[in-house]
Amino acid sequence: MNDEVGHPSPVEGRDGHQRSRAVVILIILTVTALVCVGSYFFLKNMVAATRRDNCLISGQWCSELERKLHGQ
Repeated sequence: MNDEVGHPSPVEGRDGHQRSRAVVILIILTVTALVCVGSYFFLKNMVAATRRDNCLISGQWCSELERKLHGQ
């Protein structure tokens, strides 16, 4: 509802403000979740690369490397 001058009533203004706050909070939570999931996969890949490098540096053939080389 608008008053005679055309300004929104206090109740209408608060509802719009609450909705915009809810949207901002939802966006922040979504971005945080995406960062967490991306970080998980990045770290998982880095751990696998580190294990592979450790096998190669030690001069041993790890079972993981053998499977990849022989296509099993």
